[in-house]
Amino acid sequence: MKFKKVAHVFQDLEAISSRLDITEALAALLKEASPEEARQLCYVSLGVLNPPYIGTQFSIAQKTMTKIVARLADSSLEAIEKQSQELGDLGLVVEQYAWSTQKDLSVNDVYEALCAVEQMGGTGSQEEKVHALYDLLCSLDQHSAKFVVRIVLGKLRLGFSDMTLVDALSWMHAGDKSLRKILEHAYNICADNGLLAHDLKEYGIASIEKMQIHLGVPIRPAAAERLPSAQDIIDKIGPCVAQPKLDGFRLQVHVDLIQQEPLIRFFSRNLIDMSAMFPEFVDACKKLPIKSVILDAEAIVYDPNTHMFLSFQETVKRKRKHGIEEISSELPLQLNVFDIMYLDGKSLLDMHHTQRREMLVKVFETSENQTFQIIEERLVTTGKELEDYFIGQIASGLEGIVVKKQDSL
Repeated sequence: MKFKKVAHVFQDLEAISSRLDITEALAALLKEASPEEARQLCYVSLGVLNPPYIGTQFSIAQKTMTKIVARLADSSLEAIEKQSQELGDLGLVVEQYAWSTQKDLSVNDVYEALCAVEQMGGTGSQEEKVHALYDLLCSLDQHSAKFVVRIVLGKLRLGFSDMTLVDALSWMHAGDKSLRKILEHAYNICADNGLLAHDLKEYGIASIEKMQIHLGVPIRPAAAERLPSAQDIIDKIGPCVAQPKLDGFRLQVHVDLIQQEPLIRFFSRNLIDMSAMFPEFVDACKKLPIKSVILDAEAIVYDPNTHMFLSFQETVKRKRKHGIEEISSELPLQLNVFDIMYLDGKSLLDMHHTQRREMLVKVFETSENQTFQIIEERLVTTGKELEDYFIGQIASGLEGIVVKKQDSL
């Protein structure tokens, strides 16, 4: 598939407001693609090159890209900067020009070229990136160049999300949204719509139904619903369990101790790999009485002298790339675990909350490591009980409470 075709579809998508129309247009594009092209298109259409847990980082500043566009357009830097300010988009600026070096590059050509740029590092890499991007843009028509410029700057924003792509895959394969539930479940497990697209086209829907949890690949977290009062919660879900809501770093912990070199990863709520930030948790993970596990937890700075959690303003100081060892001794974190999703090679996603809680307690009941703590929970049956528990958590300096049905998956 030629990238020029993709650029024309992207151009059309910018003018569409209906989510259904966007979904059908994406489905038609994906249907024409090979399995590998479909994988690449799922990433590129969201302005990235990889699933979120790997991330995409070009490290190209607006000023640098403006210089590349000025050279491409054979114009002055000042003129391009002025146009960019007027239009508010450097992609729209590059679309105003034409050049004679255009080639009919494929989707794979463009994707691989962008991957090569992203992977450039070390001394002189910035200059190397500039040359590579200039060569790539020279080979594209102006409409394709517009979208490549936006992708590199992190400003593609075609007006749809990853879940629209999940719907588009259903429309691509079945002609309607009947496969949405199957595809969404698989996406929740693999967090990679590129993988979904590839496997659906290559192996069919049976492969999607068999999608398994993989240690080191984060599971997408479920979002909570906010309700205005304790009584509203009881009215909606009945007797339930309440847990304190901590104001720290939400972390999904992956541990595989079977490997010769243990795999230990910490992912944020946005599925970003933050493993390097938490060295004090690594040794604690190695001492867990398990072979493998995936935990849901909240990391928060804790003062063992006062037995109090510190504010998020203190906890957020731990979010850094340098001086991690020093700050970890100044602001020690406690990992408060509130769920378990995988244990010793088995998914627990089909178990209800009470069953998972029992397994969670069993994992930690023999542990003496104070780095990990199981979050408390309280059974409540009335709005008054829930309100009192909520007020108590607020009084202790926490954000509030999270409430769960005991039989919820």
